Amino acid sequence: DELRGFRRQDSSRHINESIDTEVVDTLRQVVSKNFKLAHDFYRFKSQLIGQKKFRYNERNLQYGKISREYSYPEAVAITQKAFSRIDTSFVDIFNSFVEGGFVDVEPQKGKRGGAFCISEGIENPVYIMLNFTKKARDISTLAHEAGHGVHAVFSKVENELNYHVPMCTAEVASTFCEDFVFDELLETANDEERLVMMTEKLGDKMQTIFRQIAAYNFEFEVHTEFRKKGYLSKEDIGSLFNKHMKSYLGPSFEFDDHSQAGWVYWHHFRSPFYVYSYAMGLLAAQAMQAEFRKNPEFIKSIKEFYSTGSSLAPVDIFKKMGMDIRKPEFWKTGINEIKDLLKETKKLAKKLEKI
Repeated sequence: DELRGFRRQDSSRHINESIDTEVVDTLRQVVSKNFKLAHDFYRFKSQLIGQKKFRYNERNLQYGKISREYSYPEAVAITQKAFSRIDTSFVDIFNSFVEGGFVDVEPQKGKRGGAFCISEGIENPVYIMLNFTKKARDISTLAHEAGHGVHAVFSKVENELNYHVPMCTAEVASTFCEDFVFDELLETANDEERLVMMTEKLGDKMQTIFRQIAAYNFEFEVHTEFRKKGYLSKEDIGSLFNKHMKSYLGPSFEFDDHSQAGWVYWHHFRSPFYVYSYAMGLLAAQAMQAEFRKNPEFIKSIKEFYSTGSSLAPVDIFKKMGMDIRKPEFWKTGINEIKDLLKETKKLAKKLEKI
Protein backbone atom coordinates (compact mmCIF):
# COMPACT_ATOMS: atom_id res chain seq x y z
CA ASP A 1 0.00 0.00 0.00
CA GLU A 2 2.77 2.44 0.92
CA LEU A 3 4.73 1.65 -2.27
CA ARG A 4 1.63 2.35 -4.32
CA GLY A 5 0.90 5.58 -2.47
CA PHE A 6 -2.49 4.58 -1.07
CA ARG A 7 -3.69 7.06 1.50
CA ARG A 8 -5.20 4.41 3.78
CA GLN A 9 -4.94 0.68 4.25
CA ASP A 10 -8.45 0.19 2.77
CA SER A 11 -7.96 2.51 -0.23
CA SER A 12 -7.07 -0.28 -2.68
CA ARG A 13 -10.31 -2.10 -1.85
CA HIS A 14 -12.40 1.01 -2.38
CA ILE A 15 -10.72 1.73 -5.71
CA ASN A 16 -11.30 -1.87 -6.80
CA GLU A 17 -15.00 -1.60 -5.94
CA SER A 18 -15.40 1.94 -7.38
CA ILE A 19 -16.77 3.02 -4.03
CA ASP A 20 -15.98 6.33 -2.31
CA THR A 21 -14.12 6.02 0.99
CA GLU A 22 -16.52 8.65 2.33
CA VAL A 23 -19.44 6.28 1.70
CA VAL A 24 -17.81 3.35 3.50
CA ASP A 25 -16.85 5.54 6.46
CA THR A 26 -20.42 6.87 6.73
CA LEU A 27 -21.80 3.32 6.59
CA ARG A 28 -19.38 2.19 9.31
CA GLN A 29 -20.23 5.13 11.54
CA VAL A 30 -24.00 4.66 11.28
CA VAL A 31 -23.85 0.91 11.90
CA SER A 32 -21.33 1.21 14.74
CA LYS A 33 -23.50 3.81 16.46
CA ASN A 34 -26.38 1.32 16.31
CA PHE A 35 -24.57 -1.69 17.78
CA LYS A 36 -27.00 -1.41 20.71
CA LEU A 37 -29.70 -2.70 18.36
CA ALA A 38 -27.71 -5.93 18.04
CA HIS A 39 -27.24 -6.00 21.83
CA ASP A 40 -31.02 -5.70 22.19
CA PHE A 41 -31.64 -8.56 19.77
CA TYR A 42 -29.25 -10.94 21.54
CA ARG A 43 -30.74 -10.00 24.90
CA PHE A 44 -34.17 -10.86 23.46
CA LYS A 45 -32.81 -14.12 22.03
CA SER A 46 -31.36 -15.09 25.41
CA GLN A 47 -34.86 -14.67 26.90
CA LEU A 48 -36.40 -16.83 24.19
CA ILE A 49 -33.85 -19.62 24.58
CA GLY A 50 -33.65 -19.28 28.37
CA GLN A 51 -29.90 -18.83 28.51
CA LYS A 52 -28.49 -15.79 30.30
CA LYS A 53 -25.08 -15.81 28.65
CA PHE A 54 -23.80 -17.09 25.32
CA ARG A 55 -20.32 -18.12 24.35
CA TYR A 56 -18.95 -16.57 21.17
CA ASN A 57 -19.49 -19.78 19.19
CA GLU A 58 -23.14 -19.88 20.32
CA ARG A 59 -24.14 -16.66 18.57
CA ASN A 60 -26.13 -18.61 15.95
CA LEU A 61 -28.00 -20.86 18.37
CA GLN A 62 -31.36 -21.49 16.76
CA TYR A 63 -34.62 -20.73 18.51
CA GLY A 64 -37.33 -23.25 17.73
CA LYS A 65 -37.68 -25.38 14.65
CA ILE A 66 -39.99 -25.47 11.65
CA SER A 67 -40.82 -29.10 10.87
CA ARG A 68 -42.58 -28.34 7.60
CA GLU A 69 -40.70 -29.29 4.45
CA TYR A 70 -41.11 -27.76 1.00
CA SER A 71 -40.68 -29.56 -2.30
CA TYR A 72 -38.63 -27.84 -4.97
CA PRO A 73 -41.75 -27.19 -7.13
CA GLU A 74 -43.33 -25.52 -4.08
CA ALA A 75 -40.22 -23.39 -3.63
CA VAL A 76 -40.37 -22.35 -7.28
CA ALA A 77 -44.08 -21.43 -6.97
CA ILE A 78 -43.47 -19.35 -3.82
CA THR A 79 -40.56 -17.55 -5.50
CA GLN A 80 -42.66 -16.89 -8.61
CA LYS A 81 -45.45 -15.41 -6.49
CA ALA A 82 -43.01 -13.25 -4.53
CA PHE A 83 -41.26 -11.99 -7.67
CA SER A 84 -44.63 -11.11 -9.21
CA ARG A 85 -44.97 -8.54 -6.42
CA ILE A 86 -41.89 -6.84 -7.80
CA ASP A 87 -42.33 -6.99 -11.59
CA THR A 88 -43.38 -9.50 -14.25
CA SER A 89 -39.94 -9.27 -15.87
CA PHE A 90 -38.41 -10.69 -12.68
CA VAL A 91 -40.76 -13.68 -12.91
CA ASP A 92 -39.98 -14.20 -16.60
CA ILE A 93 -36.23 -14.24 -15.98
CA PHE A 94 -36.60 -16.58 -13.00
CA ASN A 95 -38.77 -18.93 -15.09
CA SER A 96 -36.12 -18.97 -17.81
CA PHE A 97 -33.62 -20.32 -15.26
CA VAL A 98 -35.98 -23.01 -13.98
CA GLU A 99 -37.45 -24.13 -17.31
CA GLY A 100 -34.13 -23.90 -19.15
CA GLY A 101 -32.40 -26.28 -16.76
CA PHE A 102 -29.98 -23.67 -15.44
CA VAL A 103 -30.62 -24.43 -11.74
CA ASP A 104 -28.57 -27.22 -10.13
CA VAL A 105 -30.89 -28.16 -7.28
CA GLU A 106 -30.06 -31.26 -5.26
CA PRO A 107 -27.06 -31.91 -3.00
CA GLN A 108 -24.69 -34.48 -4.53
CA LYS A 109 -21.50 -36.26 -3.58
CA GLY A 110 -18.52 -33.98 -4.15
CA LYS A 111 -20.64 -30.86 -4.37
CA ARG A 112 -19.69 -27.84 -2.28
CA GLY A 113 -22.03 -26.55 0.41
CA GLY A 114 -23.95 -23.29 0.13
CA ALA A 115 -25.22 -21.64 -3.04
CA PHE A 116 -23.80 -19.57 -5.86
CA CYS A 117 -24.80 -17.73 -9.03
CA ILE A 118 -22.47 -18.02 -12.02
CA SER A 119 -22.60 -15.29 -14.64
CA GLU A 120 -19.52 -15.25 -16.86
CA GLY A 121 -19.89 -12.82 -19.74
CA ILE A 122 -22.72 -11.46 -21.85
CA GLU A 123 -22.81 -14.37 -24.30
CA ASN A 124 -22.95 -17.13 -21.67
CA PRO A 125 -26.03 -18.35 -19.78
CA VAL A 126 -26.52 -17.68 -16.08
CA TYR A 127 -26.41 -20.68 -13.73
CA ILE A 128 -27.73 -21.04 -10.18
CA MET A 129 -26.02 -23.61 -7.97
CA LEU A 130 -28.02 -24.81 -4.96
CA ASN A 131 -28.17 -27.48 -2.29
CA PHE A 132 -31.93 -27.60 -1.79
CA THR A 133 -32.82 -29.53 1.40
CA LYS A 134 -36.57 -28.71 1.60
CA LYS A 135 -36.19 -26.09 4.36
CA ALA A 136 -37.89 -22.69 4.33
CA ARG A 137 -34.44 -21.16 4.46
CA ASP A 138 -33.59 -22.88 1.17
CA ILE A 139 -36.40 -20.96 -0.54
CA SER A 140 -34.87 -17.67 0.62
CA THR A 141 -31.53 -18.90 -0.71
CA LEU A 142 -33.13 -19.73 -4.08
CA ALA A 143 -34.57 -16.20 -4.22
CA HIS A 144 -31.25 -14.65 -3.20
CA GLU A 145 -29.31 -16.42 -5.94
CA ALA A 146 -32.10 -15.78 -8.44
CA GLY A 147 -31.78 -12.10 -7.53
CA HIS A 148 -28.15 -12.27 -8.61
CA GLY A 149 -29.33 -14.01 -11.75
CA VAL A 150 -31.91 -11.35 -12.56
CA HIS A 151 -29.20 -8.72 -12.06
CA ALA A 152 -26.89 -10.61 -14.42
CA VAL A 153 -29.55 -10.86 -17.14
CA PHE A 154 -30.53 -7.19 -16.88
CA SER A 155 -26.85 -6.21 -17.03
CA LYS A 156 -26.45 -7.92 -20.41
CA VAL A 157 -27.53 -4.64 -22.04
CA GLU A 158 -24.06 -3.36 -21.11
CA ASN A 159 -20.87 -4.15 -23.01
CA GLU A 160 -18.48 -6.85 -21.82
CA LEU A 161 -16.26 -4.38 -19.95
CA ASN A 162 -19.18 -3.02 -17.92
CA TYR A 163 -21.03 -6.30 -17.42
CA HIS A 164 -19.64 -7.42 -14.07
CA VAL A 165 -20.68 -5.42 -11.01
CA PRO A 166 -18.95 -4.55 -7.71
CA MET A 167 -19.81 -6.86 -4.83
CA CYS A 168 -21.46 -4.00 -2.92
CA THR A 169 -24.13 -3.50 -5.61
CA ALA A 170 -24.40 -7.22 -6.40
CA GLU A 171 -25.54 -7.91 -2.84
CA VAL A 172 -28.17 -5.15 -3.10
CA ALA A 173 -29.80 -6.91 -6.05
CA SER A 174 -29.91 -10.35 -4.42
CA THR A 175 -31.08 -9.21 -0.98
CA PHE A 176 -33.82 -7.06 -2.49
CA CYS A 177 -35.37 -10.17 -4.06
CA GLU A 178 -34.82 -12.45 -1.08
CA ASP A 179 -36.86 -10.35 1.33
CA PHE A 180 -39.99 -10.56 -0.85
CA VAL A 181 -39.89 -14.35 -0.56
CA PHE A 182 -39.52 -14.03 3.21
CA ASP A 183 -42.71 -11.92 3.31
CA GLU A 184 -44.45 -14.60 1.24
CA LEU A 185 -43.38 -17.36 3.62
CA LEU A 186 -44.60 -15.37 6.63
CA GLU A 187 -48.08 -15.09 5.13
CA THR A 188 -48.54 -18.87 5.04
CA ALA A 189 -47.04 -19.55 8.49
CA ASN A 190 -48.80 -19.83 11.86
CA ASP A 191 -47.73 -17.65 14.80
CA GLU A 192 -45.27 -20.19 16.21
CA GLU A 193 -43.60 -20.59 12.82
CA ARG A 194 -43.60 -16.84 12.27
CA LEU A 195 -41.72 -16.29 15.53
CA VAL A 196 -39.07 -18.85 14.55
CA MET A 197 -38.70 -17.36 11.05
CA MET A 198 -38.62 -13.75 12.22
CA THR A 199 -36.02 -14.53 14.91
CA GLU A 200 -33.88 -16.35 12.36
CA LYS A 201 -34.24 -13.46 9.90
CA LEU A 202 -33.16 -10.96 12.54
CA GLY A 203 -30.16 -13.15 13.33
CA ASP A 204 -29.19 -13.12 9.67
CA LYS A 205 -29.44 -9.34 9.57
CA MET A 206 -27.30 -9.00 12.70
CA GLN A 207 -24.68 -11.20 11.07
CA THR A 208 -24.79 -9.44 7.71
CA ILE A 209 -24.79 -5.86 8.99
CA PHE A 210 -23.43 -5.51 12.50
CA ARG A 211 -21.03 -8.47 12.51
CA GLN A 212 -19.53 -7.51 9.15
CA ILE A 213 -18.96 -3.89 10.17
CA ALA A 214 -17.45 -5.04 13.48
CA ALA A 215 -15.17 -7.23 11.35
CA TYR A 216 -14.24 -4.23 9.18
CA ASN A 217 -13.46 -2.21 12.30
CA PHE A 218 -11.29 -5.10 13.54
CA GLU A 219 -9.41 -5.25 10.23
CA PHE A 220 -8.87 -1.50 10.26
CA GLU A 221 -7.37 -1.54 13.75
CA VAL A 222 -5.24 -4.62 13.00
CA HIS A 223 -3.73 -2.96 9.93
CA THR A 224 -3.29 0.32 11.82
CA GLU A 225 -1.45 -1.39 14.68
CA PHE A 226 0.69 -3.39 12.26
CA ARG A 227 1.79 -0.20 10.51
CA LYS A 228 2.84 1.23 13.87
CA LYS A 229 4.60 -1.84 15.29
CA GLY A 230 5.63 -3.92 12.27
CA TYR A 231 4.59 -7.13 13.99
CA LEU A 232 1.49 -8.40 15.82
CA SER A 233 1.43 -11.64 17.81
CA LYS A 234 -1.56 -13.99 17.71
CA GLU A 235 -2.41 -12.73 21.21
CA ASP A 236 -2.42 -9.13 19.95
CA ILE A 237 -4.69 -10.00 17.04
CA GLY A 238 -6.92 -12.17 19.24
CA SER A 239 -7.36 -9.40 21.77
CA LEU A 240 -8.42 -6.96 19.05
CA PHE A 241 -10.80 -9.57 17.63
CA ASN A 242 -12.53 -10.10 20.98
CA LYS A 243 -12.77 -6.34 21.45
CA HIS A 244 -14.60 -5.78 18.18
CA MET A 245 -16.83 -8.86 18.39
CA LYS A 246 -17.87 -7.76 21.88
CA SER A 247 -18.66 -4.29 20.53
CA TYR A 248 -21.57 -5.63 18.47
CA LEU A 249 -22.56 -8.75 20.42
CA GLY A 250 -22.82 -6.89 23.72
CA PRO A 251 -23.29 -8.00 27.33
CA SER A 252 -25.16 -11.23 26.50
CA PHE A 253 -21.84 -12.84 25.47
CA GLU A 254 -18.75 -14.10 27.23
CA PHE A 255 -15.32 -13.97 25.60
CA ASP A 256 -12.20 -16.01 26.39
CA ASP A 257 -9.00 -17.43 24.90
CA HIS A 258 -10.99 -19.68 22.58
CA SER A 259 -12.98 -16.81 21.09
CA GLN A 260 -9.70 -14.96 20.48
CA ALA A 261 -8.95 -17.47 17.72
CA GLY A 262 -12.21 -16.72 15.94
CA TRP A 263 -10.53 -14.63 13.26
CA VAL A 264 -8.39 -17.53 12.01
CA TYR A 265 -11.13 -19.43 10.13
CA TRP A 266 -12.76 -16.27 8.75
CA HIS A 267 -11.54 -16.48 5.15
CA HIS A 268 -12.79 -13.00 4.20
CA PHE A 269 -9.87 -11.52 6.10
CA ARG A 270 -7.61 -12.98 3.40
CA SER A 271 -9.27 -10.43 1.10
CA PRO A 272 -8.83 -7.33 3.26
CA PHE A 273 -11.72 -4.89 3.76
CA TYR A 274 -14.11 -6.95 1.63
CA VAL A 275 -16.74 -7.46 4.35
CA TYR A 276 -18.36 -3.98 4.23
CA SER A 277 -20.09 -4.98 0.97
CA TYR A 278 -22.48 -7.33 2.80
CA ALA A 279 -23.67 -4.63 5.18
CA MET A 280 -23.92 -2.12 2.37
CA GLY A 281 -25.89 -4.54 0.21
CA LEU A 282 -28.47 -5.40 2.84
CA LEU A 283 -29.03 -1.87 4.12
CA ALA A 284 -29.26 -0.43 0.61
CA ALA A 285 -31.72 -3.15 -0.38
CA GLN A 286 -33.88 -2.33 2.63
CA ALA A 287 -33.87 1.37 1.72
CA MET A 288 -34.96 0.44 -1.81
CA GLN A 289 -37.69 -1.85 -0.48
CA ALA A 290 -39.02 0.91 1.77
CA GLU A 291 -39.20 3.30 -1.18
CA PHE A 292 -40.81 0.68 -3.43
CA ARG A 293 -43.53 -0.08 -0.85
CA LYS A 294 -44.34 3.62 -0.62
CA ASN A 295 -44.24 4.15 -4.38
CA PRO A 296 -44.64 1.16 -6.73
CA GLU A 297 -43.55 3.39 -9.64
CA PHE A 298 -40.07 3.22 -8.11
CA ILE A 299 -39.73 -0.13 -9.93
CA LYS A 300 -38.58 1.84 -12.99
CA SER A 301 -35.56 3.09 -11.04
CA ILE A 302 -34.96 -0.38 -9.60
CA LYS A 303 -34.90 -1.96 -13.07
CA GLU A 304 -32.48 0.75 -14.21
CA PHE A 305 -30.29 -0.11 -11.21
CA TYR A 306 -30.31 -3.78 -12.25
CA SER A 307 -29.38 -2.82 -15.83
CA THR A 308 -26.45 -0.52 -15.08
CA GLY A 309 -23.72 -3.11 -14.54
CA SER A 310 -20.45 -1.36 -13.70
CA SER A 311 -20.90 1.49 -16.18
CA LEU A 312 -21.47 3.84 -13.22
CA ALA A 313 -19.93 4.00 -9.76
CA PRO A 314 -22.28 2.97 -6.92
CA VAL A 315 -22.65 6.59 -5.77
CA ASP A 316 -23.86 7.60 -9.23
CA ILE A 317 -26.16 4.59 -9.63
CA PHE A 318 -28.02 5.50 -6.45
CA LYS A 319 -27.94 9.20 -7.31
CA LYS A 320 -29.93 8.42 -10.47
CA MET A 321 -32.49 6.74 -8.20
CA GLY A 322 -32.76 9.87 -6.06
CA MET A 323 -30.75 8.37 -3.19
CA ASP A 324 -27.58 9.81 -1.69
CA ILE A 325 -25.54 7.00 -0.13
CA ARG A 326 -23.02 9.54 1.21
CA LYS A 327 -25.58 10.74 3.76
CA PRO A 328 -26.15 8.97 7.10
CA GLU A 329 -29.93 9.24 6.59
CA PHE A 330 -29.79 6.74 3.75
CA TRP A 331 -28.24 4.04 5.93
CA LYS A 332 -30.49 4.89 8.87
CA THR A 333 -33.51 3.97 6.72
CA GLY A 334 -32.33 0.37 6.59
CA ILE A 335 -31.48 0.35 10.30
CA ASN A 336 -35.00 1.58 11.10
CA GLU A 337 -36.49 -1.28 9.07
CA ILE A 338 -34.62 -3.72 11.32
CA LYS A 339 -35.77 -1.90 14.46
CA ASP A 340 -39.36 -2.29 13.27
CA LEU A 341 -38.90 -6.02 12.64
CA LEU A 342 -37.41 -6.50 16.13
CA LYS A 343 -40.36 -4.65 17.70
CA GLU A 344 -42.80 -6.82 15.76
CA THR A 345 -40.95 -9.99 16.76
CA LYS A 346 -40.92 -9.03 20.46
CA LYS A 347 -44.63 -8.25 20.27
CA LEU A 348 -45.34 -11.69 18.80
CA ALA A 349 -43.15 -13.38 21.44
CA LYS A 350 -45.12 -11.67 24.21
CA LYS A 351 -48.41 -12.67 22.59
CA LEU A 352 -47.26 -16.30 22.59
CA GLU A 353 -45.99 -15.86 26.20
CA LYS A 354 -42.41 -16.78 25.21
CA ILE A 355 -40.92 -13.82 27.07
